[in-house]
Amino acid sequence: MDGRYKVKKLQILGLILLVAFVASAIGCSASGLTPEQATQAKMLADLGVKMPDLEKMSAEEKEVYKHLLNSSGEITKDFVKFLGDNAKDEKKFTKSMEGFDKRPLKTLAFAARPKRKEQEKEDPNKVYEVDMKFGEVPTKGSENAPILIYEFSEFQCPFCKRGANTVDELVKEYGKDKIQVRYVMRILPFHKKAPAAAAAAYAAWKQNKFWEFHDYMWEHQKEMGDELSMTWAKENGMNMNKFKEDMKIEKWQEEFDRLGKIADGVGVRGVPTFLINGKKLRGAKPAAEFKKIIDEILKGK
Repeated sequence: MDGRYKVKKLQILGLILLVAFVASAIGCSASGLTPEQATQAKMLADLGVKMPDLEKMSAEEKEVYKHLLNSSGEITKDFVKFLGDNAKDEKKFTKSMEGFDKRPLKTLAFAARPKRKEQEKEDPNKVYEVDMKFGEVPTKGSENAPILIYEFSEFQCPFCKRGANTVDELVKEYGKDKIQVRYVMRILPFHKKAPAAAAAAYAAWKQNKFWEFHDYMWEHQKEMGDELSMTWAKENGMNMNKFKEDMKIEKWQEEFDRLGKIADGVGVRGVPTFLINGKKLRGAKPAAEFKKIIDEILKGK
């Protein structure tokens, strides 16, 4: 095995450990590390592990990193297994290391992804609770509707577009008095256009036009970008100075991070994912699968 990859393996394992150590530290201190975590980092450094410098990360890398931190336990367990499995085969391990050289953060996230078998073990009858008030996120439908759908989604995901169309179909069929929809922004870290689109959507929400922007974005998903958002804002009579100010990503980043933690708390890793009165439905499923859950709930009312 290439000697440099033996060193790289140690560096990667060091990064994994650091992820676990700093999971609660980002944003809590100027250095990003508590004293205890700094001690652990020094111990790793003394072992010859090259530690990542958070100060030198780009804004995008930091956002990816923070997303990974939300699942630090899984990363530690799954990525070590990922390395171990590949290390058994020299060619596979070398290929993995080459991939890490080129795309370190993407490789980490891939290794930490939820496994299909793990998802299948999830109790299909489990009811998840989300601590969120009416109007806390973009919402449509009656506050007293018997059906509450949490839609975890973002604008760059092609499957989310299909999921959104299905939800619209359900609202039209059952009515807004029966279904309330809460849109929870769950931004995937490698969809580079998604954060800006999310911020623009929230800028539209500030002027009571979230759902109009939401529908427009699905119609023009391939052209997504700031220019498209500005075009929509002009065509829809937005206060342009306010819209420009409100569509800055940094204005909403803390909120999007909060929503990401809420998603993690109910086991939402991929999008779209829906909670229908707490019952989870993953992916852009046919309307019939939604209706089965909805009709059972309505029959029991």
